[in-house]
Amino acid sequence: MPKKKDLALSLISEPETLSKKINSPHVNRPGLALAGYFEVFSAERVQVFGETEVRYLQSLREEELVARVRDMFKTDIPCIIITKGLTLPPVLEYLANDLNIALLSSRLSTINPHQHLSRYLQDIFALEKTIHATLVDVFGLGILLTGKSGIGKSECALDLVHRGHSLVGDDLITLRYLDDQLFGRPGREFGYLWKSVE
Repeated sequence: MPKKKDLALSLISEPETLSKKINSPHVNRPGLALAGYFEVFSAERVQVFGETEVRYLQSLREEELVARVRDMFKTDIPCIIITKGLTLPPVLEYLANDLNIALLSSRLSTINPHQHLSRYLQDIFALEKTIHATLVDVFGLGILLTGKSGIGKSECALDLVHRGHSLVGDDLITLRYLDDQLFGRPGREFGYLWKSVE
């Protein structure tokens, strides 16, 4: 996982359980699902177990614990992250391996992995498109010049550069929508040079 160091993650379950894809940019705290209520359970999300969830599981009799966890695991969640280095009942590791659910642990407090992972997933799932255009930074605001080939986009950008503004990219521009903002970068470069685009 790319954020392993930032999240201080270690794998508890078998490595084979890491085969599932994460299909949502959101993170979930599954308190109600552990209590048996699945009507509004977001099974497609990464599940985070904090102190509340772990203490609740520790309070259950083993057969009830197995039934509740098995019901949640059968919804095909992608993975679980246990925070604060908390210890789960050993039967959870067995169930995770049996039902192919990745079980990870973080020594960080619950809020840190939740925020870091949410931000990372939102970045990964952000809408992105590459178009033919020219992008110029004008007073800190991205100006995207579009139009047919040969219409004069590069010449307009050059005129703006002569007036002291900065060229961000020409020809191919990759646009990304993230946090209700539009960002742009040169489409052929690997390094990111983000500028707000209007």
